[in-house]
Amino acid sequence: MEIKYTENLIPKMTSNTTPIGKCKASTTYGTTWEAWKAFNDTCVDGDDCWATTNKNSWLSYEFLEPIIINKYSICPRNSGDFNTASPKNWSFEGSNNGLDWEKLDTRKDITNWQLMRNNEFIFNNNIPYKIYKINIFDNNGGHYLCIGKLCMMSKVTYNKYLIKQNSNYYSINNNYIDLGKIDNSEELNNIIDEYGYNDISILTKELNSKKIPTKLEKDYYKSFDINLNDIKYNINLIEENDKKYIEYGCSNYKISDEIKKINNSKFEVLMKII
Repeated sequence: MEIKYTENLIPKMTSNTTPIGKCKASTTYGTTWEAWKAFNDTCVDGDDCWATTNKNSWLSYEFLEPIIINKYSICPRNSGDFNTASPKNWSFEGSNNGLDWEKLDTRKDITNWQLMRNNEFIFNNNIPYKIYKINIFDNNGGHYLCIGKLCMMSKVTYNKYLIKQNSNYYSINNNYIDLGKIDNSEELNNIIDEYGYNDISILTKELNSKKIPTKLEKDYYKSFDINLNDIKYNINLIEENDKKYIEYGCSNYKISDEIKKINNSKFEVLMKII
């Protein structure tokens, strides 16, 4: 499944402290190229950037509250020296007090900068930090060290659910489908990735259509069993999130009513955070 990320979580800054948060840099070339210029979400010209002549410098943004960052992007300065002025070697670090820093990502020999193009960098992190900084050790040979735009993003997480009754697991994706018994954790992990649904509230909603998942077997797709008597109108093949389903209209129903038919209405919920 494709991992998705938020948009830039840093607001369009108009100074080092407005509208919210704090922009800082270890050095700047002058007031025209202050830290916030890298966080104003634009790169309109050569002055619309953070710049310094110290090639070993850092640039940071402080959020109001700790937040998990898993991705950042850098756009070079909008000028003829965009490549030579861009960072070459650096670490991306997080802190909650501005004193103790944790290295989250390290990059070396980054030379593939393109004018007005974001270079994106993804790393594993599940700890929220209030302050994030890029700690630069060198640029690509230019007189200035510059960053046109620095953005920070977080991985989008969501839950996936299955229902368990007796020893069998069930999908609740606009249907109540028996997936059978699952004997080991690896298989269960694969099953919830494949058939888990992201909204537990669907259990009590009144529905008027059903989805039947399909599975690729060698060179063809095969669906779970379909009851012809259940189909009232419009049967179609649909695709969602790179998965194929048979969808058809049916009489109104609730998944909770199907649950009540099994194990004296008792069930368990399996949840996985994706």
